[in-house]
Amino acid sequence: MTTSTFPEATVRGGGPLWALAAVAAIVTYALGLGLDVLEVDAAQYAAIAREMSETGGWLEVTDRGEPFLNKPPLLFWLSALSFRVFGVSNVAYKLPSFLIFLVGVWSTHRLAARYAGPRAGALSALVLATCQGAFLMNNDVRTDALLMGLVAFAMWQLARFLDEPDWPRAAWVGLGLGAAMLAKGLIGAMVPLLGAATHIALTRRWDRVLRPEWLLAGVIAAALLTPMTVGLYRQHGADGLEFYFWTQGFGRVFSENIWGDEHGPFFFVIQMLWTFLPWTLFLGAALWWRFGELRRCGWRLPSGSEALSLGAFVLGLVGISASRSKLPHYVYVTLPAAAVLTGTWMATLLGDGGFGRVLRISQRVVLAVLAVVLGVLIAWAFPLRSALLWGAIGALTVAVVLVLAGRVGVIAGDADAASGRAVRLVLGSTLAIVAVNLALNGHLYPTVLDYQASARAGRDVSAADPPPRTLITYGRGGKALDFYARRVAVHPTSVDALELAVADGRRAAGGAASIWVFTDEPGLDELRSAGVGYTLLATYDDFAVSKITPRFLNPSARGDALAEAYLIRLE
Repeated sequence: MTTSTFPEATVRGGGPLWALAAVAAIVTYALGLGLDVLEVDAAQYAAIAREMSETGGWLEVTDRGEPFLNKPPLLFWLSALSFRVFGVSNVAYKLPSFLIFLVGVWSTHRLAARYAGPRAGALSALVLATCQGAFLMNNDVRTDALLMGLVAFAMWQLARFLDEPDWPRAAWVGLGLGAAMLAKGLIGAMVPLLGAATHIALTRRWDRVLRPEWLLAGVIAAALLTPMTVGLYRQHGADGLEFYFWTQGFGRVFSENIWGDEHGPFFFVIQMLWTFLPWTLFLGAALWWRFGELRRCGWRLPSGSEALSLGAFVLGLVGISASRSKLPHYVYVTLPAAAVLTGTWMATLLGDGGFGRVLRISQRVVLAVLAVVLGVLIAWAFPLRSALLWGAIGALTVAVVLVLAGRVGVIAGDADAASGRAVRLVLGSTLAIVAVNLALNGHLYPTVLDYQASARAGRDVSAADPPPRTLITYGRGGKALDFYARRVAVHPTSVDALELAVADGRRAAGGAASIWVFTDEPGLDELRSAGVGYTLLATYDDFAVSKITPRFLNPSARGDALAEAYLIRLE
């Protein structure tokens, strides 16, 4: 499945607009790196990485001093190292994941270009870098950006190895698979290997299955996993190894769901509709085209074609859909394969005469809906006051309108009108999604994060002079408190346990000690009922900002959606 040759064309009006899109995207991602970490997962992982950088416990991962058994340690290792180099900050926490994400974008480019030419590579990288999921995973940094980037890298290295098997390429495969498993478990290896198996089957290259070089790839992957397995065994014994190699992987399919987040079999298909915006319709068309090509060639691909992306996306999506535990961000692992499928199809259609009329109209409807949603958010829900940001968003919006209306020339030379319309649709979609996320990262998220009380309280603790001797969180979760306070908070679950924590703090201080408590309204009521004396230091409006509701978005009803959190000093 190779793409057609592109008509030679010179850029006329499109060059500056592509530059505008690139600059706006860079600014958007930079703004996202500076945003506060979100409760629950990202804040917890940032606090764990900060704790690791402080204690030096690289093999044995702890959360508030307790053994942590949930995610592999690569995110914690990289962010803790970043803290050691750059200091503790939002950017330092997110930077390693963002750099690996860029590796994933580059790997996606190289994988598509290997089989379908440089234009397909560029379009695939563009699709991955500008889909909505990419912006979100680099804002709310969990393990997904690492996983996505390393899965893309592993797929690229597998493509190189399957084309020309040798020992050096096998070593790179092992590096990619092992690192992806360190990011988020067995899924990091399963998605690329499912893609490789599909490629072998559809190209009938069965001789690639029993190559001795696979042993080297396995040895290197195992070597990368060794420090993690040692740490797991030290902390949790055989249970830790079972959790990583079974419960967190195949156990999600074949064992009882211990996470309680089960959804229907089409959950990830629905999630993909918004995660892959603005390219969702393009992906659907690309899948239809790819399966049509397979039927026409008798389900046997000719030499020089690839099926890695098809297998990784389709079988990867089926695999995570079979899991009894499902959360929206799990679908991110399939994005590199989806980008290659989409970018390759787009390159073929651009070279062969452009997109069909139905797709062009449907995509304009999608972009119009995005514009309406953006307008509601920045003009009604959380009114935008910055003239600079209004100007930037306005410029991007005007550019979208001019491009789609054909008022700006995008290609010239030998390109036909259909190709010009296709390029305008791609450029307009890129400008539109960047405008949306510039508004989100530059205005909406910073505004909403003012309602994350745990982060605000943590900053107040960090700025205190003198700081409290002991920090306690009572009746109120939130690891952002630890991260921004730059300390580990004690988390008693009852008034008696809180009194023991207070006694321990004072004993460690040799007498009187300043002890602060972060709590919510029910927790404060419990302390009052128990006769605990305190001084109120600060009151915060509080909302679970990772779970936006219509009531919270409505300015007139927002007060009813908010709770209160408190920072107090015990007497």
